[in-house]
Amino acid sequence: MELGQDEKLHKGSQKIEIKDYTKLKGSGIGTMIKIYYFTFGGHGWMIYFYPNGVTVDDREFVSFFIDMIDDRKKQVKALIELKLVDQSGKGNDVSFKNSTSFSMKGRGTSWGFKRFYKRANLENSDFLKDDSLVIFVTIGIVVSKISNSWRVYVPESDMGRYIGKLLNNRLGCDVVFNVAGENFHAHKVVLAACSPYFRDQFFKANKADMVEEGEIVVIKDMKPEVFKAMLHFIYTGTLLEDGMLVEFISSSEIYDETLLGEAELHGLEGFKLKFYSYLWANISANNAAKIFTFANRHDDAMELKSACLSFLVENLAAVVQSNGLKCLKEDFSLLHSEIFQMVPGAEEKYSRGEKIRNSWTRLSDFRYDLGVLLEDPVGCDVVFNVAGKKFDAHKVVLAARSPVFQDQFFENGQAKAMDESEIGVSNVEPEVFKAMLHFIYRDSLLVDNELNRPTASSSKSSALDTFVAKLFVAAYRYRLTRLACMCQSHLCKDLSVISVGETHALAVSHGATDLKFACLHFALENLTAILRVNGLNYLKANFPSLLFDVRMEECERELAMMYTKGG
Repeated sequence: MELGQDEKLHKGSQKIEIKDYTKLKGSGIGTMIKIYYFTFGGHGWMIYFYPNGVTVDDREFVSFFIDMIDDRKKQVKALIELKLVDQSGKGNDVSFKNSTSFSMKGRGTSWGFKRFYKRANLENSDFLKDDSLVIFVTIGIVVSKISNSWRVYVPESDMGRYIGKLLNNRLGCDVVFNVAGENFHAHKVVLAACSPYFRDQFFKANKADMVEEGEIVVIKDMKPEVFKAMLHFIYTGTLLEDGMLVEFISSSEIYDETLLGEAELHGLEGFKLKFYSYLWANISANNAAKIFTFANRHDDAMELKSACLSFLVENLAAVVQSNGLKCLKEDFSLLHSEIFQMVPGAEEKYSRGEKIRNSWTRLSDFRYDLGVLLEDPVGCDVVFNVAGKKFDAHKVVLAARSPVFQDQFFENGQAKAMDESEIGVSNVEPEVFKAMLHFIYRDSLLVDNELNRPTASSSKSSALDTFVAKLFVAAYRYRLTRLACMCQSHLCKDLSVISVGETHALAVSHGATDLKFACLHFALENLTAILRVNGLNYLKANFPSLLFDVRMEECERELAMMYTKGG
């Protein structure tokens, strides 16, 4: 169904299991059985099942109807789908739905099928298993688009800061490196996540020289400051901007000769991208020629080379003044040749002091995450059991990201002894826990196609809101602040006259101030529409805190206006 320009669709699904089918079909024709009651969109809904049809004419069929159980005389535009689930796992589900929206107004308004499915065919199909049927009911409520100008702030990604703390506090360290007499404590799983070299060294099966627990690894032919810079990048995803890095920009080529070589040996491709980006940001008239020569020696630094050329072309006079034209010709002959081939007449224009301009786009930045440990969980040391589904994880990563996990697994910097082989997690659905782990390891939200759940058929979906709300509760439980803010931001963007009451209640119960004020701001902007759809009595009964906050805010605004007029 196509929505109007000023309409949006809120969808919610409910799984319903009809047990004891054989017993139910023993009832007479027209016997109505109340199967399930649920609420959605501020309305009550009842599912009715007629195992022998509604009338004599329908006696060879089972019938299904859905009624809106609501005393309010509010007209609701709805789309409804009933899906009969193939329980063999073959995916041959059968759906029945209305192709256009229709209006439902209060108690007694129903929609459904007298001839939903022929009973003889049903009883000899994969839809019936263990004397039970499974039906998915999906309701879509069409509402008008309304104003929502409030937004919840989401902090920038700070995963590197959390993992980086492990370098200083040594929480759960399980390997020590000795580099020229200086010891460095580290964590095998963090090193393995970022470096294929360390991954093979610590976790490759049947490797005779695999590093054992507690063994000191001696690193030869490397300076401590080089290893320190490499560890800093592995744990934070950033460069260690110390004297060595600054020195390279001015004169030394220690990075080119040592650290870049070690980064390449250890498979730290991200380090080189970060380093090239750092050079790009620090190109100047004094070092442009040198950085160009450096970039020309590295096949994967062609973007940096182009950036240098662009800078040199734009600022040729300053570069020549700093280095001297003779120096460019003699010491940077390749550069001199490329510049003057790139811009014909540049040397003549330089002599007149003209500036030649060109454009350049910055190098793509490196994204830091530990997602490889989710795809292939080497070195995992904890297993969670969530409603029968198991998830492998790493205590040190969980502890670095969540203070709740840190208290659960560590005490005074040391791992706690744990007797159980699995940790049971209650009050969290498996898909929600999966999404939370995804955030912990990748610092991002899972997209719909990575979750085994239905995606929305429109840009707005109440089913998605429900999932994100559950993820927000999990984030609150495990004190994952950024994830909680991401969920709040999503809920805020998806506010509607239908969802604002529940969202406000969720915000109040979890102390989510930004989301609470977003709901309040939304309610004040759209109060008439909210009352028209939900009714005042319904709001009083179900969401009194929202009404209270709205009234308090209106009073404060009136007092402020009175004070302004009086002043």
